[in-house]
Amino acid sequence: MKIFAWVIGLFLIGSAAAIGSPDSGQGDLGVIASSELNQAAAGIKECGLTTHVKQNWDFGSVKTSGNNVIFSNNTPEIIWFAQFTIRGSMKNDVARKYRIQWIPPNGGIFHDEEFKSSLWNETFIKKSIQFKTPIEKPYIGRWRVRVWKKDTLIDDRYFEIIRS
Repeated sequence: MKIFAWVIGLFLIGSAAAIGSPDSGQGDLGVIASSELNQAAAGIKECGLTTHVKQNWDFGSVKTSGNNVIFSNNTPEIIWFAQFTIRGSMKNDVARKYRIQWIPPNGGIFHDEEFKSSLWNETFIKKSIQFKTPIEKPYIGRWRVRVWKKDTLIDDRYFEIIRS
């Protein structure tokens, strides 16, 4: 079973590279390299997109499944998450203000939200979007998610929702 999952994972990674190839005119899927993006200054240890995420008991790591840049149109929820280093979480001031934007294939704004980290756990944050499934047009295609801590862009990435 593990070998089957590994083969499927390789197929999806290959599909992501093909979908996001420069020849397709869409750009790469995953993190967008930008001079604005500053994950190190925010103290981010790990961040990404997934369908399930849980912080481990040691508060130093997270467990994800469905962590990818390609999601089926039968996915009811896509979660953006960030795990901060202890030093990174200490950089979080009292306000701990964040903003997340989910941008669909048509380029509009699907969801734009300001949020704060928990007072009890400043090393982990997450936000999600939910869909009625199956996801239909105009939401099939390449999406973008952007996250700011105050005025600093801490994550900017493309992902794809495909018909399954």
